[in-house]
Amino acid sequence: MKKGIKILLGALGLGGLGLLIWGKIGQTKRMINNLQVFPMLYGGINDMKIDLQKGIKLPLAIDLMNRSDASCKIRINSLNLANGSGEVFAYSSSGNYVVELKPYQTSRLTNIDVWINAITVYKLLGTSIMTLVSGGDTTTIKQKALNIVENCTIQLSLSVNEAITVSLNIPFGESAEVSDDSSLHGLGLVCAADRKIRPLSDYNYLIPDKSNLKYDDRIILTDVEPEDTAKFIRKIARQYKSDTSALAKSLKGETVKHTTENIWNFVADHIQYVQDASDKEQVRRPLRTLYDQKGDCDCYTTLIASMCENLGLDYVVRIAEYDNKGYFQHVYCIIEGYVCDPVVDRCFYEKKPTRVKDF
Repeated sequence: MKKGIKILLGALGLGGLGLLIWGKIGQTKRMINNLQVFPMLYGGINDMKIDLQKGIKLPLAIDLMNRSDASCKIRINSLNLANGSGEVFAYSSSGNYVVELKPYQTSRLTNIDVWINAITVYKLLGTSIMTLVSGGDTTTIKQKALNIVENCTIQLSLSVNEAITVSLNIPFGESAEVSDDSSLHGLGLVCAADRKIRPLSDYNYLIPDKSNLKYDDRIILTDVEPEDTAKFIRKIARQYKSDTSALAKSLKGETVKHTTENIWNFVADHIQYVQDASDKEQVRRPLRTLYDQKGDCDCYTTLIASMCENLGLDYVVRIAEYDNKGYFQHVYCIIEGYVCDPVVDRCFYEKKPTRVKDF
């Protein structure tokens, strides 16, 4: 009898463990269906490194967005780059990258070093690293490597809660919505939906009082060319730089790159994207944008430009055309070579334009 009871209890225990595991897998599948992945080059061409023996190091980062109401653990098992034929030409360095994602949180994994080895560089570019480096032209090889990367596919393997592994093939410059059957859906690069905007309470002491605002701080431009809007943005940024004087100093990082990222995060987290009417441009002064907590690309750009004015950073206001439309469709800031466009989903990323003009 005692032996039978032990067997029964053992079976119940195994069954309970099985149910627990099954429940965890079921919960993990639901999390996977609410996970978004954004791989990117972390910085620009100046952040790429050349090693005569190893090859070219590309610094990558991955933004992971958990849209579920439960925490999850994401492990990046591997990250490779493949050309149009599916041939892998760059490999991530050894080691796993892990992040704990809280409900409705976005986290970033950085310093994921991906190497194009020296032999592959010769095969792809038709010349050796030694030849280019000895000639003093490191920029050429970096730019050629960057051109190759921009036409590649990112092969990514990740595990969720150590329970399910998902493999993804993500075209460079795009982001992925994950599902438990490993299917992939492209996502828009602009603000296609409202973001979850944070309150400004932590920054109130850095922002001038609302009494400084006037009715005409909302400036409506009609029948104007994009070039005129870009010039006007710079004018407003200089005229009202005091709106962001204290705020800009609080966002200053150790480097220009770090500062750019801080500014991008602040705007993306606190200013909702709201598009103007198609026949009008509404350029808000920075203080108006901060109190309204909304604006479109020109309002974003004016706010960012005013911070650059305060921090003494060189910047340009860039207008861009896409898909050969024949007219400019977008405006954003380039801060000392770093793209700062909070309309897209991640810092340093620039949706590839067919034509640009800088002011």
